[in-house]
Amino acid sequence: FLNTEIYYLGGIKARNFVSNKTIDLDPILDLNIKADYLFFDKFSAFLSFNNLLSSKYQRYLYYPSRGLNILAGLTYTF
Repeated sequence: FLNTEIYYLGGIKARNFVSNKTIDLDPILDLNIKADYLFFDKFSAFLSFNNLLSSKYQRYLYYPSRGLNILAGLTYTF
């Protein structure tokens, strides 16, 4: 299985409680790809690439995103 996600989030506002002002955060463009391989009915493996563009953005004020993120794993259903 192959799954692709594209997110565009704009118009995000954040409140700075120190200065008591509302701040407009930059728009977010995020591209993700995930591949799942089913070995048997109950056993599979996956590989996920998140933020392929390695965009630097803030979804929440003062919490910067990570760059490219790779996640791999195995799943077993019982």
